[in-house]
Amino acid sequence: MAAALRNSIRLSQLIHTKHVCIGTESCNKRFIMTSRARLQKALEDVQKNPYFDKYAEKIAKLQKTSPEEFLRRVEQKETQLREKKVAANLKETYIQSSWTFPFSMKNAQRLRTPIRRNNFSDCAHKNTYITTPIFYVNAGPHVGHLYTAVLGDAIARFNSMMGHSVFLCTGTDEHGNKVEKAANAAALPTPQYCTAVSRQFQDMCHTFQVDYSRFIRTTERQHQGAVHHFWDCLEKKGHIYLGKYSGWYSVSDEAFVPDAELIETKDSAGNVIGVSTESGNPVEWTDEETYKFRLSSFQDDLKYWLKDENTVQPAIYRKILSTWIEKGLQDLSISRPISRAPWAIPNPSDESHTIYVWLDALVNYLTSIGYPDSSFKQFWPPTVQNIYKHRSWGKTY
Repeated sequence: MAAALRNSIRLSQLIHTKHVCIGTESCNKRFIMTSRARLQKALEDVQKNPYFDKYAEKIAKLQKTSPEEFLRRVEQKETQLREKKVAANLKETYIQSSWTFPFSMKNAQRLRTPIRRNNFSDCAHKNTYITTPIFYVNAGPHVGHLYTAVLGDAIARFNSMMGHSVFLCTGTDEHGNKVEKAANAAALPTPQYCTAVSRQFQDMCHTFQVDYSRFIRTTERQHQGAVHHFWDCLEKKGHIYLGKYSGWYSVSDEAFVPDAELIETKDSAGNVIGVSTESGNPVEWTDEETYKFRLSSFQDDLKYWLKDENTVQPAIYRKILSTWIEKGLQDLSISRPISRAPWAIPNPSDESHTIYVWLDALVNYLTSIGYPDSSFKQFWPPTVQNIYKHRSWGKTY
């Protein structure tokens, strides 16, 4: 039977007409339109099947019925096999990628649960550190703080879905004269005031489902230890020296303001005063000894860093930084006499000074991931530092 069927197949391959005549005992002779090429290929595929000899009789019987029926049966079987294979692949993928979104609303400070690789992407697995600025507690949260936190959370969730281990850090910046003044205005002890406002920022995150890995407060004992260690490292490497600092100082901004960023105006009493063009806050002349960081020695390093167009985005801010550096960097004052700035972390090498709030605040990104323990290197440096600036407020968060 198999030999006879093979001869029948070879005979069909010699047919040159586009119509195949099919004869049956139960009905009159009729012509059925079909594709000779499709039929020929189907017959060739059947002949190659290892079970051809076993089912030759059934195939011959089916071939006698109708070319259309024959092709329909063959295609139906192929479709069933494809569907079965796809179902098996889907089942295997589901088993391999059983996971749940790590977006719980618990207050625990924890590392986000990593999702297995290749669920969404073929990119390589990596540790990803996302940070927001830590928010100043001289006032409660507003939409600018919320926008920054939600954006950081969105970036963190996306990286989690890509299969990366993600650490999202946010928190509150709680030192400085502005905070002490705000606490006095609220008739609260400064530590109690800081705790109350910091809790408002935590509540904001929980209300809007910002699933941070670590909410840091700069008044924590762990952070103070990290800042002291950081200061000691800078001092041992010769990056810090005691020098005289003179300039226009803005109490509200807690920063010295360069002459190029000053304008003159009149106060409510008609007196001429200087104000910062950036914030609009008044300045006063200050002349004092402070510890200074040799920022000028890093000018070439910063120029090299900014050559990469992706370091700072949008590009307009990268251009502003480049222009600022090209003008020449001045060494940075990083301490204050304790008599003028008591609400701050003490200077570990000079009890008559406290550490400038901005240096203290910047170390938070290290503290959050375990510094000075070497484990911090697992996530350092940050992958994304998210900063939001609202033009109408003239503030950066």
